[in-house]
Amino acid sequence: MLNILFRILTVVAVFVMTVLLIGTLLPRGFETTSSVKIDASPEVIFRQINVMKYWSNWSMWNEHDISGLRVDYSGPASGVGAMQKWTELRGEGKLRITESVPNQELAFVSSFSNFPEMDSQIVLTADGSTTNVVWTSVGTLPSGPFYGWFGITFGDSLAVEYKKALERLKRVCEQETKLNQAGETESGETESSETESSETESSETESSEKESSEKESSEKESSETESSETEKPTSSG
Repeated sequence: MLNILFRILTVVAVFVMTVLLIGTLLPRGFETTSSVKIDASPEVIFRQINVMKYWSNWSMWNEHDISGLRVDYSGPASGVGAMQKWTELRGEGKLRITESVPNQELAFVSSFSNFPEMDSQIVLTADGSTTNVVWTSVGTLPSGPFYGWFGITFGDSLAVEYKKALERLKRVCEQETKLNQAGETESGETESSETESSETESSETESSEKESSEKESSEKESSETESSETEKPTSSG
């Protein structure tokens, strides 16, 4: 009985050691990419990603998705140096913009609790009336056998989170674009109405002036005729 128990424990120990060894040897580096096509201009999209406080409109770091989340902002409001730090039940993290190319690209570094910093970039490419948005991240997981196994699915899991965030960004930017277009249409109709009103007033003024001129001319001719008729008898006498 003891021999059987010893053999079972030996097999379990060997299995555990093998799992730990493989986990230690597995690569920890990862790279993940997610993309979306948005019916909006690069200018509209870039404003949402370049201004740090706007990230709460579309990114995964918002109070609706993470309970107990607290976000603090520091540095400039947008562009290089803009930073946000957040605290939640699972830990804390930070994100800082390192490069900002207007309407083209945004690069930033981020870290989560004991994870090493992760380098990321969001690239915008105009395609007619739409814009292709690609979010890419490259990083390394902490050391340890657990993270070796965790790294097998980590990149795919992160890509899913990025896709959700990009879909929210799509909704936000397309809604803004529609509102802008509606405002431009309303402005154009107002200008057209004002132009037509001005033309109508001008036409009415010209018509009124013409009638007044014709009336004055008619009165003048009538006066001259009466004067002529009055002078004729006098001349005859």
